[in-house]
Amino acid sequence: MRSFMSNLVESVFVSMCFLIVTSQAKVHDVTGLTSLNTKLTEAGNDKLVVVYFHANWCGPCKTIKPQIVDLAEEVPDVEFFKVNVDENEDIAKEYQISNLPTFVFLKASKKVDQFSGANF
Repeated sequence: MRSFMSNLVESVFVSMCFLIVTSQAKVHDVTGLTSLNTKLTEAGNDKLVVVYFHANWCGPCKTIKPQIVDLAEEVPDVEFFKVNVDENEDIAKEYQISNLPTFVFLKASKKVDQFSGANF
């Protein structure tokens, strides 16, 4: 029979995992150019889309990631997508990404602005 403490620890762990997964869900992973184009089409012409270009080895990308997740939760009318440049070199090339992190702002699938850096 499991002890009260082990049940409590398991319950807390499951709750924490759920919170991490649901908070991350506001920033959608892009897994390829087709994935990005599908997500942009689904976003429609009226929504602002922020595409966050990052890499696993990028220190500033790791630093700013929690702020991006928070911002995505605070601004539900904006779609947030994240693109790992090492896994999606074709997308990084198409958007001419040369610095990380980079944020590309799109409206109706057209670039309206771009910002690079972790200071905002």
